[in-house]
Amino acid sequence: MFKHDDSFSSVEPAADEAEDGIRDDEFEDDSQANVVGGNSSKAVQMEDDGVKDMEPDQLMDFKCPVLMLWSRLIWNLGFEATPSLATRLPPLDISTDQSSLLAFKTYITNFNTNRILVSNWTTTTPSSVCDWVGITCGKHHRRVVALNLPSMGLIGTIPPHLGNLSFLAQLIIANNSFYGDLPKELANLRRLQYIDLGQNNFGGPIPPWLGGIPNEFVNLVNLKILSLQSARLTGLLPHFLFNMSSLQVISVNENNFSGSLPRNICPHGSALVGIYFLRNQLTGGIPFDIGNCTSIQVIELSENNLTEYGREGLLSKRCDVYSFGIMLMEIFTRKKPTDEMFNAGLSLKSWVSESIVNDVIQAIDSNLVRQEEGHVTVKVKCVSSIYELALKCSAESPEERINMKDVLVLLKKIRLEFLANLSCSGT
Repeated sequence: MFKHDDSFSSVEPAADEAEDGIRDDEFEDDSQANVVGGNSSKAVQMEDDGVKDMEPDQLMDFKCPVLMLWSRLIWNLGFEATPSLATRLPPLDISTDQSSLLAFKTYITNFNTNRILVSNWTTTTPSSVCDWVGITCGKHHRRVVALNLPSMGLIGTIPPHLGNLSFLAQLIIANNSFYGDLPKELANLRRLQYIDLGQNNFGGPIPPWLGGIPNEFVNLVNLKILSLQSARLTGLLPHFLFNMSSLQVISVNENNFSGSLPRNICPHGSALVGIYFLRNQLTGGIPFDIGNCTSIQVIELSENNLTEYGREGLLSKRCDVYSFGIMLMEIFTRKKPTDEMFNAGLSLKSWVSESIVNDVIQAIDSNLVRQEEGHVTVKVKCVSSIYELALKCSAESPEERINMKDVLVLLKKIRLEFLANLSCSGT
């Protein structure tokens, strides 16, 4: 399950100050933004100190894909530490951020036992906004780039004033008790790369202007991680999320979303590496071409009302492991179930099954077993073991299929055997 990591704020910053992928010239002057509850302020045309670009790890390390993916994405966000000097604060610009945060504080109706914001977020203390609890500012422009208040026991609503934090790249208020609507002004935060609003009580029907989750999210052209798990959200699963080219992780686990998955779950140019839709009310079929999603490392669709699409039609509701088995066959054969060779009773699965018995090398992508690269016998043995696992995953009867926990164990075993055999044959 995709979960928020409370250690996020302790990630060490990058040592250098290389350009971080979000430039001020990519956006309009901030003075054109809709400022709520105050006057507009001009943008400071300096290097943006948002979030570092992320490069996701590859899956075939055979480590736990969920933990590996999550830890890598969190590490690569790499926020810079807030400088202690306040003398470089540009006038007016940081005051807009301060006003927005103080407005947010007034919308918190109950701090429970954690009252640190009451005494810390105030203009009567000598500290600057950048020294407030849960706030990170950029090194150069000294604007708020991160609002990080997870697990603070806060109760309240989200005010529109947060839409004034025009340099904000990270918004984490997970595991609190916020409720009510998500304000449409959040769509103004075009530098946002990471949103985690999960484990709150927003609930109720999705507001009409949202169209699912806010369709204004399409303006968030830099958004990479969107976590809304356990937020008590309802309504149809918004398909537009899959068209956001920057988005790498979508987590809406444990909500009450209904509807179906889009036909094209990873359109051309998609950066998706993780999809987490556990425990919703999704119906319909899993897209037949899901195996073409080469960038996706983790897909969590269990505990919905989904069915599998295979050549034989609708098969069962135990979908994840079956789809994984078919995907393994596609990867190592470099063929799709819809390939022209599969007809008259011959399917990808039956072809692989027969090849294991007769001549497995004919069912292996020739690029993987080139004679000039050596170790052909070792490689063939490894792929043969993977095929056997794939067939266990895609058994006709759901009761006969192996579970994903055992799949991970066997993948690790296959990897160790492959490395040992390579060592014995000489590398």
